[in-house]
Amino acid sequence: MSTFITLVRDRDSNGAGRRVIDLFDDLRDGHNLISLLEVLAHDTLPREKGRMKFHKIQNVQIALEYLSKKGIRLVNIRSDEIVDGNPKLTLGLIWTIILHFQAFVVLFMGNFTNSEWEIFSVACEITYWSRNNLKDFDGTNLC
Repeated sequence: MSTFITLVRDRDSNGAGRRVIDLFDDLRDGHNLISLLEVLAHDTLPREKGRMKFHKIQNVQIALEYLSKKGIRLVNIRSDEIVDGNPKLTLGLIWTIILHFQAFVVLFMGNFTNSEWEIFSVACEITYWSRNNLKDFDGTNLC
């Protein structure tokens, strides 16, 4: 998880350090989610700067629309559910992102750069963390 936090903090487009301590809480405003996508996709996304719930929903919606445009299928994940901190949908969203970008990195395994190895490492760390920390939640079955 520390690699994930470092990558997001280092690549934050606003210059302010991003912190992810509680996954369900720290993704709610959409800023960390957008930062994660910017790091993984090497792209820049727009952001709403306000702090009202509307702005948070808009930021998460920006991230969800970006994923859809990249051909990543999102099933029943709505921006308001992420903003409300729904753990099941937040994990589903993060898992979907991991699977997409992990597959992307594996395709180029022969030509890994340092940043690609870091992305692959992020996926492995999140998988490990998820398995160890979510095994006691009802309905959570991670491979």
